[in-house]
Amino acid sequence: IDIDGVLADFCTAYEKLFAEMTGRNTFAPWLPEHGPISWNWPLEFGYTKEETSRVWDTIKASPGFWAGLEPIYQNIDALAAHYAPLRVAGHEIVFVTSRPGATAKFQTERWLQTWFSCPTVVIAKTGHKGLIARGLELHMIIDDNADNCFDVVKESPVTQVFLLRRRYNAYAAGELKQLGVQTVANVAEFLSTTGLVRALSEK
Repeated sequence: IDIDGVLADFCTAYEKLFAEMTGRNTFAPWLPEHGPISWNWPLEFGYTKEETSRVWDTIKASPGFWAGLEPIYQNIDALAAHYAPLRVAGHEIVFVTSRPGATAKFQTERWLQTWFSCPTVVIAKTGHKGLIARGLELHMIIDDNADNCFDVVKESPVTQVFLLRRRYNAYAAGELKQLGVQTVANVAEFLSTTGLVRALSEK
């Protein structure tokens, strides 16, 4: 399970940091269930590549940015409700993220421990989630980054891939569908579509 955009509200904190560091906020409002207009939306709202690089440098150096993100409660609650039963039933749940920074893994584990006991966190370099999926022999994965979905399809054919539907990844939904990737609106739909929840109820 991916974290940012799926379980954690990265986008709001990212916009706030842009505003704090540049002294201006040119972003347009968006609904959490839709997301921003594109993957690199700050550039479309007048922020420069240099400003974007400085924001990312700050994030990577921060001891608490990742740990301080607000959750996407709808998705967190859906997973938390089934986390323990899934583990008891023998399902290993792995949180795979591309968060950069020396303490990203520690911050992520601390953040997840609020809702999930002993979370397993794997840090994957951007564009390498397919190798992680293949190496861990993941049965299924959910992500909001279309590029990660393409990568998993390419590198790990045995992994069933789900794209969390957002405005910023809509451009790739059609092509991913042709590759067998399913789109879902939220984590509850993901759990339902995979059959995991139904399997629990039948035990």
